[in-house]
Amino acid sequence: SSGINAEYGEVEDETEGGSTNTRFTILNENNCQKVLMVLIAALDTILLDLEWCMQQGVGEDPADTLCLHLTDLANVLGVLLSCRVPHGSAALDHLSRVIKRFYNTFTMFVKYESNHNHGILRSLEKLAKLVGSTTNQKLYNFLIYLEQTYGDDKGKRNASVIKRQAVSVPGIVYAVEQCERNLIILTKKSKTVDLMEFFKRSTARDFKIETAVLEERFNREIPEAEDQDQPKTKKRKRAGKSAENGA
Repeated sequence: SSGINAEYGEVEDETEGGSTNTRFTILNENNCQKVLMVLIAALDTILLDLEWCMQQGVGEDPADTLCLHLTDLANVLGVLLSCRVPHGSAALDHLSRVIKRFYNTFTMFVKYESNHNHGILRSLEKLAKLVGSTTNQKLYNFLIYLEQTYGDDKGKRNASVIKRQAVSVPGIVYAVEQCERNLIILTKKSKTVDLMEFFKRSTARDFKIETAVLEERFNREIPEAEDQDQPKTKKRKRAGKSAENGA
């Protein structure tokens, strides 16, 4: 993931590429997105496996192992959230879905812990600290990066991208909210550990997509594109009439 970050650059940087992260000679501009898609698919599969394990029911020791897996995933996603994955790419769409799944899986784990009385795991405390202090902040910057799609004036080509992100971003924000909500519930039950200690103001309160504005822009872009094609059609008609007169 650090190699992909080095190839694409970081969302906090104004320029693409040029990251100080370690570069790998096997990665280049031509295959980076394919490698990223494989990595994201692997993360998605791991999250599905963790969800299945929790649905089957686990004991205290396996729960600790699941939590450690979630911690590893949070670390990898933290790097990917910093990548300037190209707007409108399949990789960016897939990454958005995996981010949402991660928070949903984390929420499922927190609910599981809340329904069992074996105390809060030390590994869960570390995971909550990691997500609250690092992952959430990188997610916030990632959502701002997604928002740049809306301000990119490239005409009709970005209309479908705008619509997709207008749906995916609120889903991510809702997943984060539910995760925080269940952490608060578990914290109140434990009365000993504050799992929300490292969580800042919810992203949902700071980030809002104005869908009405996006719809207005989308509807405006279509007529503009049609107007640009109209003069060419008129010229063709005139050319046809001239040929008939000449005959």
